[in-house]
Amino acid sequence: MVVFDESTPRELIAAILPNILVKGSDWGADEIVGREDVEGAGGRVVSIPVEPGFSTTNLILRIQRLRA
Repeated sequence: MVVFDESTPRELIAAILPNILVKGSDWGADEIVGREDVEGAGGRVVSIPVEPGFSTTNLILRIQRLRA
């Protein structure tokens, strides 16, 4: 997990420039932060289906409970 202080991860994505940026399908193509940076560097952006009940927040909460 990476924590960032900005309101979006754009600077982080631009610094890392991943080969593949994955977002849930609930984000429109024009809403994906860092898309231009990744595609401009030859990478690709992939949209995956959203699974009800599965989220980053829920995953973090589960990990925190396991560690407590």
